[in-house]
Amino acid sequence: MFTAVVVQQSSKSPTNPHDPIDIIGPPILVKVLKSMKLNIFRLKLMKSLKVSLFPRREAIQVWLKLSDGYVPLDNDRHDLEWYGIENGTYLVVYTGD
Repeated sequence: MFTAVVVQQSSKSPTNPHDPIDIIGPPILVKVLKSMKLNIFRLKLMKSLKVSLFPRREAIQVWLKLSDGYVPLDNDRHDLEWYGIENGTYLVVYTGD
């Protein structure tokens, strides 16, 4: 079963969970499988956001927005379900562009 997440691109990487995020462009809706590993999800994000493959996929930073700040999704061995990704989850992505 697919899960739809809201993805917003950021112009900078948060240095801590409470940093404000500088948003680039409108949010997009991305359909994913909860069983998808984070490293594959990064590739899907690069394609969805039309980011060149020049930055290595490890350079793509994904942050989960919570009510009290942002949490980095930084372990490629975990799948999206491990991070608690559900329908409507809001993610911020820094691509280094």
